[in-house]
Amino acid sequence: GDFLLAVLDPVMVEIGQSLESVIGDALSDALAGIPVGVETELDMATLLGEMFRGAQPLNVKVGASNLGVAGTGPGRGLDLGFLGGLTTMTPAACAQLAEAPDIASLIGTPPEFTGFVEIQDENGTSHFEAYHMAFGASQAMITQAAWGLFQSGLLCLGLDSYEIGAMTGGQFDVTAGLLMNFEPRLLGIAEMQSPIQITITARDAPRIRLGAGTEIATGVHDPLMQVALDDVQIDISMLIDDAMVRVSGLTADIALNMDIVRKEDHTLQLAVDDIVIANTQQIYNELVPDADLTQLFETLVDIAISLLVGDNLNFDIDIADVLGSALGTPVELRLNTIRRDLGAEGSPYISVYASLCSPDQVANSE
Repeated sequence: GDFLLAVLDPVMVEIGQSLESVIGDALSDALAGIPVGVETELDMATLLGEMFRGAQPLNVKVGASNLGVAGTGPGRGLDLGFLGGLTTMTPAACAQLAEAPDIASLIGTPPEFTGFVEIQDENGTSHFEAYHMAFGASQAMITQAAWGLFQSGLLCLGLDSYEIGAMTGGQFDVTAGLLMNFEPRLLGIAEMQSPIQITITARDAPRIRLGAGTEIATGVHDPLMQVALDDVQIDISMLIDDAMVRVSGLTADIALNMDIVRKEDHTLQLAVDDIVIANTQQIYNELVPDADLTQLFETLVDIAISLLVGDNLNFDIDIADVLGSALGTPVELRLNTIRRDLGAEGSPYISVYASLCSPDQVANSE
C-alpha cells in the first residue's frame, strides 16, 4: 500500500494540476466573452438629502479589464480586474477652477493575492488566515473617485442653525448668541436667537493617502487612510434685518484620519480617529473689523467633534448585505481584514479579505 501511494502520488498531483489548469482556462475563456460592467447616473442631491441640495448628478462607469485564472496551489483562483471612474457633466461652481490631481503617477500593478492573509491582534502577534475572496482598490481609483465627488459639489455645502441642531441631536444650539458669547464685539449686530449659516467650500480636490494602519514607531500611529483638504473656505453669516449677511470669511486646512478596527466578534468597523483643523486664517470681516473669529471657528469645530466623535463616527462594515442585495440572494461571509497592500511597483491598494461561511459559522465568533 505504501509503495502504491508513493508511486501514484506524484502522478495524481501532476494530473490534478493539469486538470486544474485546463478547467480554469476553459472557464475564464468562456467568461471572458461576457460583458461585465455597470454604467449609471446617481442623483446625489436626492440620495444625500437637503444638506447637499446643490450637488450635481454623478456618472459612474465600471467595466471589466481582465479575466483569468491566477496563482498556484491553494491560492489559485479567478482573477477579475476592473477599470472605472466617476465624473459629472456639469462641474459645480466651486470645482470649475480646481486642478485635477495627477492620477497617472499613482497607477501601478495590484498586489499578489496568495489565498492566506496575515492578521495582527491588538498585542501585535501575527497569524495567518485563509480567505476565499479578496478585493483591492488602488489609490489611483480612490483619488479619481474623490475628484469626481469634489466636481459634483459634494464638498461645497451650507449648514444653518436648524441643520446643525439636527446633526447633533439637539445638543448643539448654534445661534448668533453663541458667536456673541465668544466674541463680545459682535454684540448688537443681530438678535441673540438669530439663526446663522455656515458655508463650507472646498477649493481643491481632497488628497487621499493610504497608510500602514499600524504603529510605525513608538507612539507614532500611521492611519490607514488620511483625507486632507487644503484651503477650505468657511463663511459665517447671521440673519440681520431679515437677510443673511456674511460676518466673517475664513480659510483652514482640514484632515481626517481613519482606521479599520477588528472587534472581538471578528466584525470590522470604520473609525474616524481624528479630525484636525490647522492654518486657520480670517480673510474677510467688514462688519466688525477688529473681531478675529479664527479661534472661534476652531472652538466650534472642537465642540462639534466632541459631540460627534465616538460611536457616531464608528461605522460597522457589512459587505454581506450589500452583496446579497446586488445578487438577489443571501450571502454569508465574514471579513478577515481590510488593510493596505503594496503592488510590485510599490503602488498602494486598499485590500478587503473575506471568507464565505455557512449561517452556523457566521453565528460562531470562533
